[in-house]
Amino acid sequence: MRGYKFKLISGRGWYLTSTKSTRRWLKKFAKILRLKPSSQCKYLKIIFTSNKSETKNVMDRYPKSVWEQLNIGKEIIYYRQGGRAVIYEIGMSENQMCDTIKMMRVFFVFYRSILKYGGFFMHAGFVGKGGNGYLLAAPGGTGKSTCCRRIPKPWRALCDDMVLVLQNSKGEYFVHPLPTWSVYFSQTGEPTWKAEEYLPLKAIFFLEQSKNDKIVTLKKWEEAILMANSSQQISQSYWKDGEDILKIDLKRTAFENVSRAAKVIPAYRLSVSLHGQFWKEMEKENL
Repeated sequence: MRGYKFKLISGRGWYLTSTKSTRRWLKKFAKILRLKPSSQCKYLKIIFTSNKSETKNVMDRYPKSVWEQLNIGKEIIYYRQGGRAVIYEIGMSENQMCDTIKMMRVFFVFYRSILKYGGFFMHAGFVGKGGNGYLLAAPGGTGKSTCCRRIPKPWRALCDDMVLVLQNSKGEYFVHPLPTWSVYFSQTGEPTWKAEEYLPLKAIFFLEQSKNDKIVTLKKWEEAILMANSSQQISQSYWKDGEDILKIDLKRTAFENVSRAAKVIPAYRLSVSLHGQFWKEMEKENL
């Protein structure tokens, strides 16, 4: 089965493949993340199936294996114990909204993987300049997307809602852009995101609406709390779907990862006005 490779800065990643019945669904998922077709590789293999019969056929390729079952919504995930394989039984394709929900839930598998290596998700826009990356973090409706649209060249916006933060082999933090799934729910277009792209994370700006543009350096304890809240806004959906013991483990590991990152990543509170030039405040501190 030919599939798609999703490579991360850490040298880790996933190899996504499918049965015939889920091939079209996976092709669309790969298109959204701009993943290219690839032959098998060393990464954790995620095999998408549509029903129990297909799932059994895949399991038969791994004789004497023990599988851990986890229900996520209507989908079922099977983790091969001691092996680098996951079977994700997504069911049959129904409509765009249901297919999009299934794509969002695939990130539960990604989430469990990245937590093991010090990574985490954040609810943030992602902008870059001069080869460096910066996060614009805030709850929904605060202005992340608006700021990403307004920021001028040579700045560029890589995504406006969700990011993956991960360390490289030297312990430095990098950011990958991830999709804004709400666009597919509203059916206002079919944008794509280059999920394999990454930039070194130089600073995080926590947004608040204001009459004037202003920047204030955060204390480390403030940053840790805000980062944890931002991460939880994304990851709580995965905690909700998981089992109780798994939830506790995920929450603890996520908090530890975020707290570790908060010690070394500069962070600021950025007040943003409706028509001001907030990026100039960012440039004062970081460029």
